[in-house]
Amino acid sequence: FSTNKKVYFTSNVKNLVYISLSTKHVGNEPLRKSDILYNYNLESCGKMGVSNPKISISYPKSSPELAEFIGILIGDGSMSQTNYSIEISLNSEVDSLYIEYVKALIYQLFEVVPKQIKVKGRKLIKLRINSVLLFRFLKDLDIPVGEGEKSIPNWILTKDALVRSFLRGLFDTDGSLFLSSRRSILNISISNRRLMDQVRLCLLKLGIEFSIINDNINLSSIKRMRKFLNLIGTSNTKNVIKFVEYMKNSKTIRSLDLPQYLIKYREIKLPFKGSSASLF
Repeated sequence: FSTNKKVYFTSNVKNLVYISLSTKHVGNEPLRKSDILYNYNLESCGKMGVSNPKISISYPKSSPELAEFIGILIGDGSMSQTNYSIEISLNSEVDSLYIEYVKALIYQLFEVVPKQIKVKGRKLIKLRINSVLLFRFLKDLDIPVGEGEKSIPNWILTKDALVRSFLRGLFDTDGSLFLSSRRSILNISISNRRLMDQVRLCLLKLGIEFSIINDNINLSSIKRMRKFLNLIGTSNTKNVIKFVEYMKNSKTIRSLDLPQYLIKYREIKLPFKGSSASLF
């Protein structure tokens, strides 16, 4: 490793341990490339205009929580090298509880509290982190920068548990749910062809039936929705409200109706799975 960098290792998100440059092992285990972070020269960061370059992060290992965050970032997020920013955009009204969930997930993973920015004149909240460390970490995990092509990173595709968590994050940001006596549909909108092909293959592997119309993956029956929610679930409370209120009370909940239900569902355990017996 370069001698002008400090190297950090963490076995979990709440235990950040400093390791000297000469260290090659942690206990009996070798120090792997995937286990290190670089604390880049702060002076050069300042010259590049990086906001708060001193911000430190914890580095999580591969986990369902990390895969879900990557799904969220691929769905409604972006990364910019101009100021080393990581940003996630969500609806300030219908996603209000989900915003709190995403903030908690980010803190659990990286021990960083994102800035919450309300976009003037729009129902939009941006969660933003300016961090060289986090930017480089996510880039090393094959997260696209700027207009780069979106795809599911290979390390996620190696395990079904990671795939399911990624799909949950993607659905909660780029998906929608509508249930009524006339028509019910679970939808994921994907404009990127490579990502569409990957998601299609993942759903087929999980045994979930669907149809594709233009840039949309559609599940158009209650049976298919149940299987999707049983296997993948949702962490966005608005989807829980729509699903449970229809299945339990035969109510069709539209986006405009959601705010009045948020308090009732505030304490629900997330991620939610459609088989949660206590709700039926």
